Amino acid sequence: MLVAEALDLFDARCEDQLKPKTVRFYRQRFKAFRNEFGHRELKDVKAIEIETFLARQARTGGKGGKPLSNSTRRHSAVVLETFQHWMLDREILDKPLFKKLEKPPMGRRERYPTDEETAQLLAHAPPDFARIYQVSELCGARPGEVCSAKIGDWDQTPGEQAIILQDHKTAGKTGKPRVILVSSHVEKLLRESVAGREQDLMAPLFLTKQGKAWTPEHYSRTYTRVRRAAGLPDGLVLYSARHKAITNVCRNAGVMVAKDFAGHSTVQTTQRYVHLSRGDILKAAEALKPVTASPAPQPPGKLDNLQTELQPPKAA
Repeated sequence: MLVAEALDLFDARCEDQLKPKTVRFYRQRFKAFRNEFGHRELKDVKAIEIETFLARQARTGGKGGKPLSNSTRRHSAVVLETFQHWMLDREILDKPLFKKLEKPPMGRRERYPTDEETAQLLAHAPPDFARIYQVSELCGARPGEVCSAKIGDWDQTPGEQAIILQDHKTAGKTGKPRVILVSSHVEKLLRESVAGREQDLMAPLFLTKQGKAWTPEHYSRTYTRVRRAAGLPDGLVLYSARHKAITNVCRNAGVMVAKDFAGHSTVQTTQRYVHLSRGDILKAAEALKPVTASPAPQPPGKLDNLQTELQPPKAA
């Protein structure tokens, strides 16, 4: 079987079982691999060839021939491992093509935008982007969540307002809906966004200036364009808004509250989103008050005991 034929079978399986976004992700990651090996017989592909291909991609596979980021390199290795496992399970392969591929560690976002940077960003942003971005910073939702949310997903029960998504990133893992809490600040932005459209429950909560639904890709591209216009550093990405919201909740109410706020299944995941500064930790330490020693009780002296013994008894 040719590599391209095996990839076609895998692609068909993805279309049947996975979300369109995930299918597009696999296709993008396999594009260069298909171009390189698609015409080859599976059994003839050697591990050293795959390793050499990945190393070359790491050096020149980015836009304009630039090196790939660690996250992209890791994703490329992971999808190849997934593809191999799938072929072995279905006996398309008799033995593995490779044993283990190098997967560099994912880069960690070390900071999120300051309030001053957000203000600068919003000063250069069109109103449709400014509104959806402010909501992202206030409710900590993923870009895909704010883009896919419909007016009908907004539960407006007084005191318990939330955007409730049945179809979301971790639905298969948790079996629960994603609950995005709506504060009074978020509520104001939502009402501005849906004004005149309240009865159209299947319409998106947020629309672009062209009146179309936002997509995560368009949202991300717009963020990059506005960030550059505002002169902000490249290290700030759209997802930083979620990190900022989760960190602020953790700072104010602790990591367990931040976990539920973020919709994480474990606190370990939440900890990767929290970026407390040395000043934050010092402020918490300042709340610890020193304990001072209480005066030790002094035992009565011998003279005091003698005086007590010599005192006449009180009259009845």
